[in-house]
Amino acid sequence: MRLDEFPGTDCDNFLSDIGDWSQILQNAFMFASVQTVGSYLITDLKDMRTHDDASAECQKQQGHLVKVDSIQERYWLVQKVYYLWKTQRLVFFWVGLSNRPRTDSTGFKWEDQTDLDRASCIPDNAGSRKGPDNDGTEHCGDLWYGQLNDDNCNEHYPYICEMPMSRLASSGNIDDFHAVQNKLNCTFDADFCQWTQAKNDDFDWTRHTGSTPTDETGPTTDHGGSGDKPLPRDYTS
Repeated sequence: MRLDEFPGTDCDNFLSDIGDWSQILQNAFMFASVQTVGSYLITDLKDMRTHDDASAECQKQQGHLVKVDSIQERYWLVQKVYYLWKTQRLVFFWVGLSNRPRTDSTGFKWEDQTDLDRASCIPDNAGSRKGPDNDGTEHCGDLWYGQLNDDNCNEHYPYICEMPMSRLASSGNIDDFHAVQNKLNCTFDADFCQWTQAKNDDFDWTRHTGSTPTDETGPTTDHGGSGDKPLPRDYTS
């Protein structure tokens, strides 16, 4: 059940800054947000955990499960997980929200014990048209198709960690996460086969001018079998 269904609020009418981002090789993604002055680590199919295990891993990485402080932050995160929706059909991502140890459907709080409130366009129970906790076991929050949702805490989902910006600079030390499996089964290290190049990316896979260098083409030894010299490696008919 969505936690942000309540009348009288239009969460979609605002301008949001998508911000800058950088990818680290060892995990799914790490992002820097210009809005929260923090960084986020978002996992994928290779690292799905229960809510408690996800929270513990975020703390291990000097952070916490993300606290969504505003509408803008929520939509900024939606921009970032959209790729995983398209490529891996991932629609649930744990966030730092729970009402435990309660057993009812009220009192949802963030990990820092602040209440879930309307300031982020996500109401508490009293304001929703339909109460959350559909089957009596949904006491942890996740991001679901861009909306905050309550779910069973024992489900295994990817998750979103929020960390100080300093972690972005030291992200090379994060080694407990895994990159998304590439689609082309490439064997080289630092595999970027499945990514789309952004205009301001640091990578350029296209040779714009000139022929392919000789040392990048053709065989390097004689394969004729009779002592014949091989054709030059940049030979074209």
